[in-house]
Amino acid sequence: RVFSSNSTSNIDNNNDDDDDNRIKSCWKCDKPLHEHHPQQQQHSNVTNGLNNVQVLNNNDNNNNKIIIKCPHCQTIQPISKNVNYFQLFNILEQQQQQTKSTTTTTTTNNYHLNYNIDLEYLRKNYLCLQQNMHPDMNINRSNIENELSSTNSSIINDGYKILRDPYQRAIYMLQLMFNIIIDEVNVDSEPELLLEIMELNEEIELANNDHDGQQILMEQLEENIEKLIKNLTIAFDELNASEARKLTIKYSYYNNALAKLKSSILKNSGK
Repeated sequence: RVFSSNSTSNIDNNNDDDDDNRIKSCWKCDKPLHEHHPQQQQHSNVTNGLNNVQVLNNNDNNNNKIIIKCPHCQTIQPISKNVNYFQLFNILEQQQQQTKSTTTTTTTNNYHLNYNIDLEYLRKNYLCLQQNMHPDMNINRSNIENELSSTNSSIINDGYKILRDPYQRAIYMLQLMFNIIIDEVNVDSEPELLLEIMELNEEIELANNDHDGQQILMEQLEENIEKLIKNLTIAFDELNASEARKLTIKYSYYNNALAKLKSSILKNSGK
């Protein structure tokens, strides 16, 4: 398969699959990307930014991986715009290995997902991916691959920012698992929560010039968020979509209140 254009549009059209977020075959050599070759352990295949030894040690789960370089010709592959970030950063596989259970608790398309993730492991795989995909690391490649590396690097950055932030991760998991979208349009809150937030905002206003009072409020808010994160972990683990949605909406209010409080503290410190 040969492409005459320098654009990646042809590549995306030939590789996007509506029912899977993984690319099926190499856009350049047209060979399948998800093949099991136990005899080819010396090849420098890059899967999710990990080296061949790490990949081949877990070949049973290789179908869950996102291939970013062709194992046959080493050409950079496009990362689907619908990529599952838990797959992209190998979080899915890590969680599966940790549970070692035939019963999945939190699933989407047979994936086992936990809200609580290993942030150090996430960062490690993020750096591995960027080491392979950053445009500065691929300046000697073709124009098409340069464009792919730039697009892929941007997708990797976006995914990393979402997964490392507990609030953004909750929003992402709600949509990924339950097709629930949280935004300003569809956020309907219970009267009790609205009353709690109104009282919290009033306390923030009253403590505007009280440094000690502001510090106490901030500690209380951070403690409430920590408890909320624990409850979110349980809600996602139990596949409780309504509870996860309610807690995520509450998280958004807490986040806004905390940002408002920190802004006030910063403003007062400059006086």
